[in-house]
Amino acid sequence: MKEEKEVIHLEDGTTKTKQTRKYTLEDGFIEDDYFLMEDKGVYHKGYQIRKTTTTNDPRVVRAFIKLFCLFFLGIGVFLLLIHQMVFGIIFVLLSIFIYIIENRKNDEKEKEFVKKPQYRKEDRQVVDDFKKEIKEETKSTFSNAFSKENGKQFKKIFLLFYTIIVLLMTVLLGVFISWLPASFILGLLIFVGILYYLFINYLFRH
Repeated sequence: MKEEKEVIHLEDGTTKTKQTRKYTLEDGFIEDDYFLMEDKGVYHKGYQIRKTTTTNDPRVVRAFIKLFCLFFLGIGVFLLLIHQMVFGIIFVLLSIFIYIIENRKNDEKEKEFVKKPQYRKEDRQVVDDFKKEIKEETKSTFSNAFSKENGKQFKKIFLLFYTIIVLLMTVLLGVFISWLPASFILGLLIFVGILYYLFINYLFRH
């Protein structure tokens, strides 16, 4: 596992931290603590590039608080429209409560930054630049993770296991039931397999 960390101190007093973790097959089985997936005791093996970008910039934090609360508010409104009154009211009130509380905390933190002349509270470009950076990092990570080189290994494993499963199912159906439905299932599974193979070919095209 390769890990890189970069802490950027900006002129306006805010800090941005970038962290990259790269996993390959050579790392063996990694416990899911690193992957933020399932319960403890579950392990994963394969390729992964995980990038995180964090900031203490109140302008960016405020934008994400608004986005998060709007999402839950939308869920609440939807639940109210379909007459799920109890859950709808809970979601609406919760989103409003979180928005008020977190904004107050954020405003308190911002008081320290506004003392610096370089910090401009109403600078929307900072938020736009952060969103653009996240978008570009996501695109770059996706391209690296789903590269043609990584796809070769995945396709080999898929073809091996899928072929074994298809042949085994066909033989079992033919022997214990009938070769007619077995032939139909064989054709269906081959068709599904071709579609899935085309999909992973498209996915690992970078």
